[in-house]
Amino acid sequence: MHFFERTFSGFRYHRRYYIVMMLLSVAFCLISIMLMTSEMIDQSAQAAFLQRLNSFGTQNRQTILLSTQVGQAHIQMVQAAQSMLTKVVFADGLLWLAGTAWLWRRRRSETDALYLVGKSSMSIGLQYAFEAIFSFLISFIVSIFLVVLLNDQLIYFLTTTNRSVFAHLLQQKYDSIEMNHAFEQLFARHLTGFTRETLFYYGSKTDDMTQPTGFLSALGNGLAVIFITNIGLVTPLSMLRKRRALPR
Repeated sequence: MHFFERTFSGFRYHRRYYIVMMLLSVAFCLISIMLMTSEMIDQSAQAAFLQRLNSFGTQNRQTILLSTQVGQAHIQMVQAAQSMLTKVVFADGLLWLAGTAWLWRRRRSETDALYLVGKSSMSIGLQYAFEAIFSFLISFIVSIFLVVLLNDQLIYFLTTTNRSVFAHLLQQKYDSIEMNHAFEQLFARHLTGFTRETLFYYGSKTDDMTQPTGFLSALGNGLAVIFITNIGLVTPLSMLRKRRALPR
C-alpha cells in the first residue's frame, strides 16, 4: 500500500481521535489569531496615538509625560499578548504530545504489522505525522472560515477589550492626578479634532481598517508542533517496538 493511501486509511480508522484533536486545533488557531490580531491592534493604536500627540508639539513637558507613560503601557500589553501566545503554543504541544503517545499505544499491533511488511521507523513516523498534519489543515481551514464569518464581531470584541485593558492598566500603573493635569494643560492650549478619549483610540475608523492577522504564524506554529511531537516521539518508540515485532 502506498504511503498516502496508508495515511488516509489511518486517518479514517482513527477518526474519533482526530475529531477531538481537530476541535482542539480549531481552538488553538482561533486563540492564536485573536492574540496576534490584538497585538496588531495595540501597536496600531500606539502609532496613531503618537501621531495625534505630535499635533500638540513634541517638546512640551505634558507631551513627553504622556508619550512615555502611554508607550510603556502599550509595550506591556504587547508583551502580555506575546507571553500568552507562547503559553498557548506550549499547551498545544503538550496536548499533541499526550495525544500522540496515547494513540501510539493503541496502534502497537498496527505498527508491528507495518514492520513485518518492511516499513522503516522513519516511514511509520512520517505516516503518523502526516495523519496529524492532515487533521490540522482541516482545522485551520475551519478556523479561517469562522474568522471570515465573524470578522466584524471579532474585531469589535478585540478592540473593545484592548481599550478596556489599556485604560485599566494606565489608571492602575500611573498617578491619575498627574495624568489629568497633563491632559488639562494640553487641551487648554490647543484646538483639535479629537477628544481626550479618542486621543488613545480614534473610534470606529480604525476599527474599519483593522483586519484579523496571524494566519500564517498560527499555521506554522501548529504544523511545527505536530511534526516535532510526532517525529520526536513516534520514531524512537517505533524503533523500540521494532525489536519486539521482528523475529531475530
